[in-house]
Amino acid sequence: INLITKKTANHKLEGNLNAFYETVGNYNFDGRIASQFGKNNIQLSGGRYFFDGFTTVDSLRRYQQWKPKEQYFTDFQYNRGLGTLNLRYSGNFFHEILENKGVPETPFFITATDQYFRTIRTQQNLFLTGFIKNHHHLDITVSYSYFNRRRESYKKDLVTLDRTMFDENVDVFHTWMSRGIYNYRKNGSRVHIQAGYEATVETAEGQRIISGFQWMGDFAGFASAEFIIAKKLMIKPAFRYGYNTRFTMPVVPSVHVKYSPLKELDLRASYSRGFRAPSLKELFFEFVDANHNVHGNANLRAENSNHVNAVFSYSGEKKSWSYGTSVTGFYNDIRDQIRSVAVAITP
Repeated sequence: INLITKKTANHKLEGNLNAFYETVGNYNFDGRIASQFGKNNIQLSGGRYFFDGFTTVDSLRRYQQWKPKEQYFTDFQYNRGLGTLNLRYSGNFFHEILENKGVPETPFFITATDQYFRTIRTQQNLFLTGFIKNHHHLDITVSYSYFNRRRESYKKDLVTLDRTMFDENVDVFHTWMSRGIYNYRKNGSRVHIQAGYEATVETAEGQRIISGFQWMGDFAGFASAEFIIAKKLMIKPAFRYGYNTRFTMPVVPSVHVKYSPLKELDLRASYSRGFRAPSLKELFFEFVDANHNVHGNANLRAENSNHVNAVFSYSGEKKSWSYGTSVTGFYNDIRDQIRSVAVAITP
């Protein structure tokens, strides 16, 4: 799920509050406050979502088929104009507790095994975008994200209500990323240029990570140029190349062609090669709780692909009506595809 938060405020002070209640046990509350002053824009939002669980078996009220869950989240954003550039910072924090209370155990039904799953996520982002001079645009992103998942298992005494922890597991992931893109585009020019870089470093540590600690780095540069040969023909070649600390990264080329022999007719064709290295979570992470049973695969290989696409489109318009038709086709050839696979199915 991609959540795109509102980035600006239109008044010196504005805000909103939302509350939600549902009889099955949902109690949600969130709000936002924002302020615009001069070249500065500040926003703060946050909330709490709570679900107290639900079961259809009245005799097992302690054991919920739908597990109780509590979430806290907040987001902060700051924007400032710097001439033709814009500087923006955003930071968010998320904390969740999911409870899995066990059924009273035989023979005396005075003990039970309870598990708690705690997830903490935070991400810090810094963006600098805008024109450094006429026709020269810059877009730079620097980001850090943190993921912490803790599983705690307790033996609960249902008479005294005391509990004793007998198992604990913590997985921690860090990701550092930076991307920079430079664009040159001038109206009327027959050549448009784009170039940039991308660098990502991931670390993973925990009892369920092989050797207790793993890391991976991915560093790449890319460039493309758009050539307008004539009013009817445009060609855009591009390539990407870099270094991955675990997998051999090939040169990744692409080329796009657009030909318009008539005003109403467009012919487009493209070829591109793809490369994707598996992430550390796909390689080493195990996500097992009351609702999930996901296991990483340390033997994954990098995914390579070839893609061909063609589009034929014809359209036009008259004074009071318009018409159009298009035919598209593509061919994908993917080797060592990375995807989730069901290895076992139970009722």
